[in-house]
Amino acid sequence: KGFFAYSSTPEYCGEFIEAAILKINESYKCIAEIKSWKPLEIFGKLVINEVIKAIDESDFFCADLTGMNNNVLFELGYAIAQKKPIWIIIDKSHIATNKKFQELNFFTTIGYFSYTNTNNIVSGFSNKVWSTGSLFDSVIKNIQPKEGESALLYLKSQVDTTYSQDIINEIQFFKLPYLLDDPVETKIHPLTWYIEKIFSVPAILVEFSSTHREGNELHNSKCAFISGFSVGLGLKTLMICEKPYDTPLDYKELLIKFSNRYECQQSVRPFLTDIQKDIANLILKKRHKEIKIKERTDIQKINF
Repeated sequence: KGFFAYSSTPEYCGEFIEAAILKINESYKCIAEIKSWKPLEIFGKLVINEVIKAIDESDFFCADLTGMNNNVLFELGYAIAQKKPIWIIIDKSHIATNKKFQELNFFTTIGYFSYTNTNNIVSGFSNKVWSTGSLFDSVIKNIQPKEGESALLYLKSQVDTTYSQDIINEIQFFKLPYLLDDPVETKIHPLTWYIEKIFSVPAILVEFSSTHREGNELHNSKCAFISGFSVGLGLKTLMICEKPYDTPLDYKELLIKFSNRYECQQSVRPFLTDIQKDIANLILKKRHKEIKIKERTDIQKINF
């Protein structure tokens, strides 16, 4: 069973992919079956639990990154964390997508299949998609999680606002040791940097960007993918954003929006309070996971 995620824009992507799904299902009849998010639509809306359930029940995950849609990036991050075999496709002739894809720089070293039509997708699909090992294993195999006392990874907004400073003040008020991703200093780190930091903390706070801030599209794409990966790993995850922000359906129920300093502070305090109360257990639990990862041998990494 496979799940295919793609953006509703550009519209031609959906047409090409749905036609390809029909052909692939017919060609691989009784061997493999792919479904898209279309059947999950409920009165025009998607329920995050239904999307996650569909990914959980799938044996492999396909994603079209044309349009660099944040819903798709969130689902891709989640699927990778769930150790699903991944097949990424993209129409690199789409100018805006190609530019953003290169700027995000997360997937250029992972591998993807380029297409411009339905037949390309059908011919590019093969049983290798589900028979190969998970992308998760290949991504983390050279990463050594660092033991430490950090309780939190904070993905700061790409603009150094008073809200961001207030969030740091709140973290320091609760005396929580934290790691910081500051786009003001480095716009986007390599994917391995984020994964290394995620494996060294039990919780993550992700500050998305308001749509009226310069550079919000690239920043929010990064945040969507990292958030999906963190949720997939089971980390305590808080997603917040300054208004205005049209929250993608996939994580509409997970993200808190604020419009002033008081609301900003109130959106993070319960989260930080929970971490402070349970910091010892969270770090011990995280260390236990790290030990499990370190103890995996080459034989144990084999995926049948």
